[in-house]
Amino acid sequence: MGGIRPGHHHGLHRWFTTGNLTAAYLSLAAARPLPRTGNPTTYWTTLVTAGELLAATRPSDCRIKYAVTHCRTQATTRP
Repeated sequence: MGGIRPGHHHGLHRWFTTGNLTAAYLSLAAARPLPRTGNPTTYWTTLVTAGELLAATRPSDCRIKYAVTHCRTQATTRP
C-alpha cells in the first residue's frame, strides 16, 4: 500500500484487534494510498479481492458492495 496518513494506523489496529473487519475495510477503501511510497494499482486490486471475500461473509451489508465497486473503479483508472 505504501504510507497511510498519521492516525489511520491506530484506527486500523483497533478495528482489527476487536474483529471489526467491516470498519477496517471501509476505512481502507476510503483512504488514498500515498503513490510515492507504494503501488496504487496493487492497493486497489487487493482491496477489490478483500472486499469480495468480506461481501461473501456479510452479504447484507450494502456498504461493502459499494466500496468494492469504488475500489474496482480506482484500480482500472490508475496508470
